[in-house]
Amino acid sequence: MATLLENLAAIGTRAPVRHKPPGREAQKLRFARCCYDHLAGQVGVAITRRLTEAGLITAEADKRFAVTPAGAAWFGELGLDVTALKPGRHGVARQCLDWTERRHHLAGPLGVAFLALLCERGWLRRSPASRAVQVTPRGWIDLRERLGLTPESLADGFR
Repeated sequence: MATLLENLAAIGTRAPVRHKPPGREAQKLRFARCCYDHLAGQVGVAITRRLTEAGLITAEADKRFAVTPAGAAWFGELGLDVTALKPGRHGVARQCLDWTERRHHLAGPLGVAFLALLCERGWLRRSPASRAVQVTPRGWIDLRERLGLTPESLADGFR
């Protein structure tokens, strides 16, 4: 069997497989996009990580996030009453695996309401032609002040 595998390997090409670099739209989608009705991409994953690190949400069993009392207060300061959200099948907040980052971002009713709030406050702007989302200059200021996120922290590979 080993000889057969070695002979088959010898037949294959030895040239490296070349991948086409992602285009501009693919880069935009990887950076920030809507995943159904919540925020995903590098920005969504980074925000979720910062929320977790700050103890505002905690990862629970069954791919759920629990909102801590500090988290409920933090979201409340932004104008989002977590207690008013109707829990879905997976609770008020759940983990959604990001297809580009291979890490979780915030989904569920909280994820939906949070994306809507960030757009309403002018931190994010949804593209009318695609699922891409843009962080506005105002958004970068508030993301830095509230979560310590900057364009540089994302460019440096913050995950």
